[in-house]
Amino acid sequence: MPSFCSPPRVRQPVLGALVLLCLLATSSTALAQANWTTAADLPSAGAQLTSVSADDGRIYMFGGFGDLTRSLRYDPSTDTYDTLAALPFGVRGACSAVGPNGKVFVVGGYNAGHVNRVQVYDPASDTWTQGSTQSTGWECAATTGHDGNIHVFGGEAAPGQYAIYDVTNDTWSTGPALPNQRKVHGAVYASDGRYYVFGGSNSLTTMDIFDPNSNAWVGGATLLMSSTSFGWAASDEAIYVVGGSSSNTNDSSPYYNDVWSYDVATATWTEYIDVLPYGLRELTASMGGDGKIHTFGGSNGSSTAHHMVTTDILGATCGDGSIDPGEACDDGANNSDTLADACRTDCTLPTCGDGVADSGEACDDGPNNSDTLADACRTDCSAPACGDGVLDSGETCDDGANNSDTDPDACRTTCEPATCGDGVIDTGEACDDGPNNSDTAADACRTTCELPVCGDGVIDAGEECDDGANNSDTDPDACRTTCVLPVCGDGIVDTGETCDDGANNSDTLADACRTTCEPASCGDAVVDTGESCDDGANNSDTAADACRTTCEPASCGDAVVDTGEACDDGANNSDTAPDACRTTCKAPACGDEVVDSSEECDEGANNSDSAPNTCRTSCLLPYCGDAIVDNGEECDQGAANSDTEADTCRSTCQLPFCGDAVIDAGESCDDGAANSDTEADACRTTCEPATCGDAVVDSGEECDEGADNSDVEPDACRKSCELASCGDAVVDSGESCDDGDANSDTEPDACSTVCATPTCGDGVADTGEECDEGADNSDAVADACRTTCVAAYCGDGVVDTGEECDGGDANSDTEADACRPGCVAAFCGDGVVDTGEECDGGEDCTEVCTQVVTANNAAAEDGCGCSSTSDGFEPPSEALFLLLLLGIRRRRRD
Repeated sequence: MPSFCSPPRVRQPVLGALVLLCLLATSSTALAQANWTTAADLPSAGAQLTSVSADDGRIYMFGGFGDLTRSLRYDPSTDTYDTLAALPFGVRGACSAVGPNGKVFVVGGYNAGHVNRVQVYDPASDTWTQGSTQSTGWECAATTGHDGNIHVFGGEAAPGQYAIYDVTNDTWSTGPALPNQRKVHGAVYASDGRYYVFGGSNSLTTMDIFDPNSNAWVGGATLLMSSTSFGWAASDEAIYVVGGSSSNTNDSSPYYNDVWSYDVATATWTEYIDVLPYGLRELTASMGGDGKIHTFGGSNGSSTAHHMVTTDILGATCGDGSIDPGEACDDGANNSDTLADACRTDCTLPTCGDGVADSGEACDDGPNNSDTLADACRTDCSAPACGDGVLDSGETCDDGANNSDTDPDACRTTCEPATCGDGVIDTGEACDDGPNNSDTAADACRTTCELPVCGDGVIDAGEECDDGANNSDTDPDACRTTCVLPVCGDGIVDTGETCDDGANNSDTLADACRTTCEPASCGDAVVDTGESCDDGANNSDTAADACRTTCEPASCGDAVVDTGEACDDGANNSDTAPDACRTTCKAPACGDEVVDSSEECDEGANNSDSAPNTCRTSCLLPYCGDAIVDNGEECDQGAANSDTEADTCRSTCQLPFCGDAVIDAGESCDDGAANSDTEADACRTTCEPATCGDAVVDSGEECDEGADNSDVEPDACRKSCELASCGDAVVDSGESCDDGDANSDTEPDACSTVCATPTCGDGVADTGEECDEGADNSDAVADACRTTCVAAYCGDGVVDTGEECDGGDANSDTEADACRPGCVAAFCGDGVVDTGEECDGGEDCTEVCTQVVTANNAAAEDGCGCSSTSDGFEPPSEALFLLLLLGIRRRRRD
């Protein structure tokens, strides 16, 4: 195709002016704006990494200062990194490219010397293998070429070398040497089928272009700035140079923060001034699957972890109503950063943290969302609440997950501090029964969280009385300070006492006040007149062998159990009444066929600890847990019954079953009452784990229609529980075709990757089309594929290469001055008398299409004035005549 600046056939002054205009046009520098921001930094700082973008849109990075064995994969869609299997031989300054088999080839580099290795990474298996070595090691620039092989250009130790690695045969060959030696430079295989090698040390501003069709190098457009150690990336239309320096020394200034783009179609450079967030050199750059340029690492005196990215998708406009690559949505004029659930003005979906409370969000204060600030909307867009670990208004404390109503000294689940009365024994408390704390109930923990004590006004266990401050060891009838009731012998005559001489009370002296504070009498341990015995306090109608209270000796049947008697209820002794002393004066016992107190049953000799459904030898009814399977029990393992151990009898004497919250044999899970066939990720009621195909959308699933999942039905949830999508080989709603992996935007007649049928104008020459340049199809541009997808031709009304003219349907071999059907301009000798010709053909017509002057016609010419030299007319000069004749002969040769 001819250059815009190819000169037309015009006179010399006009030609000079056009040449001047062309020079001005091709030498101008376009200053433009570009938008850049930062993204997730590298896990660790690095410079002189090599990076390459894979077909799946993710970017692979290897080696570099800081971690020579670094091996990372970055996903632009999630702004996250994956750590891959380490580079086997650590390097910096290597070059890399992706082969047609999807493997990544890391070539050369430096590590205590220049490296001649080829290290091959397989993303499918996360493994490395080694390719054949080159004869020399070098730091290089590489690209995947027209033949699917890796083309390596220049670099340290081999600045003029052009080497080609055959990925299929694992062999090396060489191409024509670079015209300009260069290192720390860039190399790209462009959409026009040529290789562009540019910049770098030794050749800071030059570009060399290699055409594989002619196997020759040509010079390219000069760079707008001397640059080396830059990052570079390429789209279908352009090459981008990012950052860099004019210095050939590692880590040395200046550090550019500019970007330059080279338009492959127009062969022009454009400069973007001061647009990068950081000035860097020795960075790496790649075009991500989001259509944006990403840079990683680099140096500004030391290695950095910076990650810079364009905010605009190249070739796309957010807000045009069309969802372009890298855009999650685009509603055009309806995009909004303030309306709930709207597509945002940067073409991202509404999300928590964008400052708009969308559906499902309780709040959203954007960058003010915080999981640490009081009363702030949380980072998951939930409202502040007790238990979120932040002390909000109305809360005295909040330790988040550590809030507890059972742990000592913990912040309570009401976000109140631990306190006496909350049922937890905290530091400084002796007890705490919560609402059961009482200053009146016996044995209760007091409302001060102190243990009950004598003197607190409450009669507790072991106390006979307690009047608090009124306890006294001197007042009659007062509770004593030891919390015992007033007693005879305490030296105080209390109510009911006849006497009390304290220490002088005597149970041996006649007539003395007895130690019972009663006067001498039967029972005071002194044998008085009329008494057979008197053991005093030991007189008893209940104590064995005691002198009775009648001062008579003990005897069987006196209702006192004496020596040799197990019991003695006197007249109440019985062999049938429960709990009665037996007529043999023996105590009631389990096995005597009488159901006594504390016995549930008593079948005498028939009591058994092995027979089902019988009274046990402990006189207890059969029960679950006695290790005997009784009526109504499925099993009974006694003390081994368990509600937590797998495959054991339950504490209810039921066999283990699915739903008892214990994972038994044959069960994969069991959450008891939480088992569900409808809740996401729940253990199913069959005690099987949640899985794709169970009709519940679990974590990691986009959909799940159970038995209706299908890989062949349109719009169905797929058997992998992924939503139907273009590329799944099923024609879904909104798709006109879908051939799955065979979808292609480059193969003729293929369904496109957006599931549209092939058509003229899609950039692929399909069956029935002579050509198809997509948006470049034109019915007005020379040599362009026409909008009907036919190649440019003579008669299409456009002057193409090799044509002098083209009037389309007006081309004619008979009309004067018309463009001829062969698309040549009208000329002398074409048999048609055109403007400026007196004739064309015939015996009387000259070679310059003038009439032959003869004696016969001279007079006639004088008569019409055609040949007269009068009236000031002068004949053409000989020089002009010769020039005209020369032009006619040349046109006839053409």
